[in-house]
Amino acid sequence: MPRAAQRRHPIARAILLSTLLIPGTALIRPVTRVTAQAAGCAAPLTLRLRTGVPGSNGIEPPMPAPALVPMPPGTVAVHVPLYPGASPTTQREIFPTFDYPATPYIKTAMETFLLPATVDTAVAWYQRRFAACSYTYSGLGSGSDGRGDASSGVRFTSRDNPSLVVQLSFEVDAGHTLVLYVAEDTTQPARPAGSYLPAGLTQVRITYVLPIPQSPSSGPQPEVHRTITGPSALRALVHAVNALAHFNAGLHSCGFDEEQSATLVFQSRTGQQIKVYDEPVCVGVVVGPYPALTDPSQTVWKAISALVYSGGTPTPTPNLPFEQPTPTPVHR
Repeated sequence: MPRAAQRRHPIARAILLSTLLIPGTALIRPVTRVTAQAAGCAAPLTLRLRTGVPGSNGIEPPMPAPALVPMPPGTVAVHVPLYPGASPTTQREIFPTFDYPATPYIKTAMETFLLPATVDTAVAWYQRRFAACSYTYSGLGSGSDGRGDASSGVRFTSRDNPSLVVQLSFEVDAGHTLVLYVAEDTTQPARPAGSYLPAGLTQVRITYVLPIPQSPSSGPQPEVHRTITGPSALRALVHAVNALAHFNAGLHSCGFDEEQSATLVFQSRTGQQIKVYDEPVCVGVVVGPYPALTDPSQTVWKAISALVYSGGTPTPTPNLPFEQPTPTPVHR
């Protein structure tokens, strides 16, 4: 699986890739109006976003959502500016410029119009109009297939709902200016109650995997084992895990490299065991069978590391031979 991959239309080109994966989004109700009609905002075009990603033949199914955390139902209505005199068309751009995040929690709308203006004139007009509707302009990108087919694109992000992005792809064909609207809203379901660690945990066994040696001759990947029973240390670790709010729903590639990881096995007074896996660079924090949670500040990893190193530098023990793959995480 590609690491934090941006899944794209086969002929699309990315604009500002670093802005595509948008954290901190809100749960979407069955029908939600997400565009605030700010004073001075003229937004006559209504786009209705539904589950899916933009593709060459319209909206296509997204990657499947985890069964335990399904996609919130319903559509999203977005009101956006439309250039004066624009007319809808079934004509498609040959090489559109847009992108979208690799997540199952995405809703999309696509519409194409013919514009009575040049690309430069239209871009300048859209910049002013989207700004009046409380959107932030994120820059201009372009793409070409090397055969003369080219397009340019702009991105606008809603200040009222940062998960909402509207991209406009412009292409000139036979003297006509085409604009393709690609509206995307990345939703984030609420974290299920079952993914929170309960009270009353009495100990945690930690398997802390250190970086893989630089070469096969350096030996096997070492690991450190700790058992923590102190109530205050347990509470701090449980709090760090339970404070995470959002799922890391994109694609990941966790290949054979130098990444560290930790497996925690919590145990209650009744003998119940709950496994938590943390790979801070690639996956995130996995609680039991639930999808990975994002931990951008690595608060859980720092809490684990503090416990592992609390008695000084630990003495590692060999794990797997270097030629073998890294251990499979719990419920990955």
